[in-house]
Amino acid sequence: RIYEPPEGYDLAFSGGKDSCVIKALADMAGVKYEAHYSVTTIDPPDLVYFIKEHHKDVIFDRPGKSLLRELETTGFPLRQARWCCAKYKERGGDGRFVITGIRGEESHKRSKRSMIETCYRGTGKRYLNIIFDWTAIDVWTFITSHNLPYCKLYDEGWTRIVCLFCPNESAKRKAIQMKKYPRYEQAF
Repeated sequence: RIYEPPEGYDLAFSGGKDSCVIKALADMAGVKYEAHYSVTTIDPPDLVYFIKEHHKDVIFDRPGKSLLRELETTGFPLRQARWCCAKYKERGGDGRFVITGIRGEESHKRSKRSMIETCYRGTGKRYLNIIFDWTAIDVWTFITSHNLPYCKLYDEGWTRIVCLFCPNESAKRKAIQMKKYPRYEQAF
C-alpha cells in the first residue's frame, strides 16, 4: 500500500506460482490493480485454461503477430539472443508501476536486482518486485497455507512454467513438452 499509485498498479500475471502469490497479496492488501497476462501464442494450453478458470479478472493482452509468424522473419530466439521475452512477455505497463513476481533466488542475474526498480528501456515503467526476497519454499508455503489454486503443470514435475520450447529450457524439458504438446512441436 505504501507505493500504490492513484491509478493503481499494473500487475504482471503469468499464471505461474509466483504470479498467483503476488495477485493474492495485492488482494489481501486491498490495493487497486489491473492484472495483465501477456499472451505469447506459445504458452502451454494447461496454463491458459488455468488462468481462464481461476483468474477471470485477468486481462489477456494479445500480440499483433503470433510468435510463430515472427519466427519467419526474425528467426528462432537463442539462449544468448532472446528477443522473444522483450517482444512478447514484457511489452505492457509503459508509464505504470508494475507489480511482478520476480525473486532474487531465481538466478544469479536476478539476485542483483532489487525490490523497486526503474525500467532501463526508458518506457517510464517502474517495478515493484514484492516477493523479491522470497524463496521457492516461501512461495509454496504461502500457496498451501492460503489454499490458492495453481496450474497443474507443477504437479506434473514442471518447476517453471515458461513458453513452450524456450531456448533456456534443457533438452530434457523440451522433449517432455514435445511429447505433451505434439501440435505445437509440429507448428514449430
